[in-house]
Amino acid sequence: MKNIAKVFAVILALALILSLAACGGSDNNNGSSKGSGVAKGDSAVVGTWENSEYGIVCTFNENGTGTLNEPDYSVSFTYTDKGSFLEITYDGATDVQHIDYVFEGDNLNLAGITYTKK
Repeated sequence: MKNIAKVFAVILALALILSLAACGGSDNNNGSSKGSGVAKGDSAVVGTWENSEYGIVCTFNENGTGTLNEPDYSVSFTYTDKGSFLEITYDGATDVQHIDYVFEGDNLNLAGITYTKK
């Protein structure tokens, strides 16, 4: 029964990430242009981030690639940091996901899920 609850929590987290990503980026960029971006390697999201509640680990590399690892699922992606949101394309997909992010102290809130840097 405990495993079923854990699987359900992971599925729910993935559904939340994908549904929020499908909504697109925010129109409120604090005055920055949607076309502007952060140079590769200069992004504050670079590093490995973990959400221990759901067992999700996101790694953002300096070269604009990354991985999303969940207990039973892993996917690679490319990303561009646009300053207040990320443009992410998952391997094997053709559509670009716009995912809002904000830093809360030392934590990264990505699409409503809080991650701690490892």
